[in-house]
Amino acid sequence: MIYETNDGQTFNTRDSAQTHANELEQSRNEASRANAIRDKFILDTMNKIIRHFNEGNWDSVIKDFEAYSKDGISRYYRLEDRYYPDASLIKRIALANRDGNIEGALEFFDYLSDKINNFGDNTKLLYQMAVAAVKKAWERANGRPMTDADYKQAGVNEKLSSYEEMIIFYLKDPKKSWSYHSSDNGVDTIVTETKKGMIHEYIKKWENIKGRKFTKEDQIRIYGKPFIGMLGNITV
Repeated sequence: MIYETNDGQTFNTRDSAQTHANELEQSRNEASRANAIRDKFILDTMNKIIRHFNEGNWDSVIKDFEAYSKDGISRYYRLEDRYYPDASLIKRIALANRDGNIEGALEFFDYLSDKINNFGDNTKLLYQMAVAAVKKAWERANGRPMTDADYKQAGVNEKLSSYEEMIIFYLKDPKKSWSYHSSDNGVDTIVTETKKGMIHEYIKKWENIKGRKFTKEDQIRIYGKPFIGMLGNITV
């Protein structure tokens, strides 16, 4: 007689099948305990961040994020992903208030602005607080009120800077490519992208904002030397 366990394996004797079934159950229990410990650690960390945030203790908020990022669990469970977008907004409020650091904030706000109404009241309040904190940080640095035109231009500058950073990032081994599965209307396809193609894409985004070509001088400014020749048939 053949005995089959829940995972599809078959055994010739009842005892061997039962032994394997017991091992499966033990493994599931251990995984469940590990998940519970992980989830509690993440929740405790976020609760601590919220407590420090409510106290206005910006230094502790930032240090809480930094401590979590050094833990191995953060490689797979980023707070900014687990508690999106609240964790990112809290972090940006703390950075703006403690250090005057608004790097990347306006680009993030621009991305979030047309989606914010999909979130609850607490998230909407955090968004308003984050925008206000970033504006105040800008005003402290520039010694004057931030106008709508200033806000718009600062957002544009952030996008340009971000695109240039991505161009530099993809210039590391620009011939490398990678593939991933994409599902469109139920049809699964394999998409192949190249770093060369991504560089080209970010150059075009940069050009669309600037309203001009990405020149040899621009290449030297961000990379120290011309790099278009490295990219084969991509022309600028």
